[in-house]
Amino acid sequence: MTRSLTLLDRLLVDAQNALGTLAGRPLARRANPAADTPDVDLDPTERRHAAGLMRINHVGEVCAQGLYFGQAAVARDPQTRQHLMEAAQEETDHLQTLPEADLRSREIIKVMKDDEARHAEHAEQAGARLLPQPIPRLMTAASDLMKAVAYRF
Repeated sequence: MTRSLTLLDRLLVDAQNALGTLAGRPLARRANPAADTPDVDLDPTERRHAAGLMRINHVGEVCAQGLYFGQAAVARDPQTRQHLMEAAQEETDHLQTLPEADLRSREIIKVMKDDEARHAEHAEQAGARLLPQPIPRLMTAASDLMKAVAYRF
């Protein structure tokens, strides 16, 4: 039997998750999907480019995790909340320390894409609605800004 969490319990769990992510210590539950993929030597330009792309992915995962935890905190339906918490945990799994080697990164990205497609499908099944304009445009602009900054720094 699962325990029904009070609002205070949920706030404390969400705060713990946020602090773990901000402190750089998220707890991944799944193994690194690239663990068995050999590392390769990249030239400095390729290495910088791969690192920039991985930083963009990292920023996206942290943002997605925050969105899922935030939605879960206000979800009224326990099943919807559970789906959101599972999606947030998978985002945490995506925050493994990613290697800069291209082949290993590609293996990780492949798993991430599969997870993202499943998250979208679950959201639609749970009754997700499209956001009205200008919200999607503002989110796209914010995303583009974060990607540009993350890639460079």
